[in-house]
Amino acid sequence: MSQSITRIPALDINFLDPDISLDPYPHYEKIRALGPAVWNPTLDGWMVVNYADIKQIHVDLDNFTSEEGRAPKQQGEVLSTIDGPMHRKIRLVWHSSFMRSTVEKLSGQFDELVDSLIAEPVAEMKQGKQVNVLPAIRRLPSTVIGRMLGVPPRKSEAFIRLGDAISDMVFSGLPDDHPIEIRRMQAFAEFNELMLDEVKDRRRNLGDDLISELLRSQVAEELTDEQIAVHSGFLLFAGNETTARLISSVLRILADRPETLKEVVADRSLVPAAIEETLRFDSVVQVNYRAVKSDAANIGGVHIPRGDEVLTFTAAANRDPARYADPDTFDIHRSTQGHFGFGFGFHSCLGLNLARVESIAFLNRFLDQVPDFEVAGLDQGVPFPIRGYAKLFLKAKGIS
Repeated sequence: MSQSITRIPALDINFLDPDISLDPYPHYEKIRALGPAVWNPTLDGWMVVNYADIKQIHVDLDNFTSEEGRAPKQQGEVLSTIDGPMHRKIRLVWHSSFMRSTVEKLSGQFDELVDSLIAEPVAEMKQGKQVNVLPAIRRLPSTVIGRMLGVPPRKSEAFIRLGDAISDMVFSGLPDDHPIEIRRMQAFAEFNELMLDEVKDRRRNLGDDLISELLRSQVAEELTDEQIAVHSGFLLFAGNETTARLISSVLRILADRPETLKEVVADRSLVPAAIEETLRFDSVVQVNYRAVKSDAANIGGVHIPRGDEVLTFTAAANRDPARYADPDTFDIHRSTQGHFGFGFGFHSCLGLNLARVESIAFLNRFLDQVPDFEVAGLDQGVPFPIRGYAKLFLKAKGIS
């Protein structure tokens, strides 16, 4: 990045500051008021918050790339950080496994799994206790994707433990020598070793799972076992964290809106609408990163120099008044079509259908058992750039 260029307009906001990250939405509006692209010296990048501009950036592969900048450094070479033919090839291999029609066939298994996961916390809630429901929520996506990857039951706990550890720390934004970051890298290394063992096992014994699907494909000839392990492992901890935080956010938002909760409990056809409105209203993934790879990058009339990084605040776009009327109001009856809750375009979430079906299953089974509840305590962990809860204590209402 050239240091001689004056980058204006500029606004210095540290979204890693807890006082800001706990409620970033007023700060997004400050950015929106300044212009389509605003330089942030602390984040060392251009902030973009308008819906139309972000949509354009995410489809403009000629001028913007995911393969450079901070995202590849934090996450490695995974689907979310590669743009070229390899991304398309891997995604195509797994596409059918994540189609809506495919994952909906598994919904009955999800119901049974949810019942087993919530049995203990629900029993405690019915005794009047305040219960952290996050462990039960997290076990749903991690168990499901573990099964889809073909991880044997005897190893599943190790994968879940490491997946949780990585998810807790992966988006911390801490320096490399920080103790938490060191533990994250250690967990990554151990996780990748376990996943590599799975890949080597499938080399000997192909099965009916996602790893075997990739190994059977022609693209496997272009990948090392280590790369296959990394791509497969990314499915586990990425899907685990985003789905768990989505479900926890829905529960928190409904608890804060008793009338909406009552409406959803009475009419379960509204559960999907509550999920989609949560994705719009309080997006799990707040921001995505793109680097400028040409001299022709332009955002709303603002020229962005080659080598600079662009932060596309998709959560802010989901509250863009030019796209959604009364955007700061949670309304399960609005049209949420086109929200960026699962990304957009080339890098839209591969597992979005799975996340939706898992969330519907969890919420329906939980509301069957606990139709009225309140938040008794919470911990948002590191709320930027991933929102949701590290702990969410709920208490059933109407328990004498």
